Amino acid sequence: MIALQYLDEIEKTDLKEIFEDEESHIVEINDGECGFSFGDDDEILRISTEIFNELNFYNVQYVQEYGKPTWYWCGILCEFPWEELNMEEETILNLIKKYHLCVIKKDDKIYIEFNNPTKSPLYKFFYKYRDGYGENIPHNINSIIHFFNKYLKAKLIKDPERYGNFYENEVMELEIA
Repeated sequence: MIALQYLDEIEKTDLKEIFEDEESHIVEINDGECGFSFGDDDEILRISTEIFNELNFYNVQYVQEYGKPTWYWCGILCEFPWEELNMEEETILNLIKKYHLCVIKKDDKIYIEFNNPTKSPLYKFFYKYRDGYGENIPHNINSIIHFFNKYLKAKLIKDPERYGNFYENEVMELEIA
């Protein structure tokens, strides 16, 4: 793998924060009567990976099901330099997702990591533009990551019990001496 000059510009948003926010939201809407947990870091990594793997930019259903009218996959990529690939945007996005992005756990964080493996059909493209084509390539990679973060949050909101569990809060009674 050849180092790309813009790797430091790719955001590493901790996905655990999305899970923690949703746990708090679920407890809040239940007036604190019960707790909710998506599990430990390994479970959050598993859930994030599962949801990441099911994301398909050709499947518009998730936009209608989980998104708002303004949230749509079209237009994630800037025209330049991607137009030289002569592919549909969805194809490019799916190739980037499949070969260049993965959910990892590192340094007590869970995030999407970008790399440029030689087995990717886009390897030569990323190598050619290893300078990032200005800000375009790192901006577009970050846009894909932001899109996934919204998708992950929407999935957790729509079906929290599929991914986590409610539990009863333990109330401690204090003895007055």
